[in-house]
Amino acid sequence: MSLEENLRAVRERIERAGRNPDEVTIVAVTKGFGPDVCRAALNAGLTVLGENRVHEALTKMAEVEGAEWHLICHLQTNKARVAAGRFQLIQSVDSLRLA
Repeated sequence: MSLEENLRAVRERIERAGRNPDEVTIVAVTKGFGPDVCRAALNAGLTVLGENRVHEALTKMAEVEGAEWHLICHLQTNKARVAAGRFQLIQSVDSLRLA
């Protein structure tokens, strides 16, 4: 299945669940995919990209423009300084102190 077909199927599932697809944010997880796939996701209409490895995300951010980046892993204290200010959203952290 192509990226466009997968996206269409996800939006259909959202509709079947009784939700408006325009009100749901789909986060395209980029782990293991290179910048070319990230750009293809953007071209398909996916504007929010999620990564669970800080350094891998930073490399992709430098090569892929126009995306909103989310860190989707538990941010650990030793990576916090590197991640701070680079992601539009950090979905979870390892401790209340870190938050």
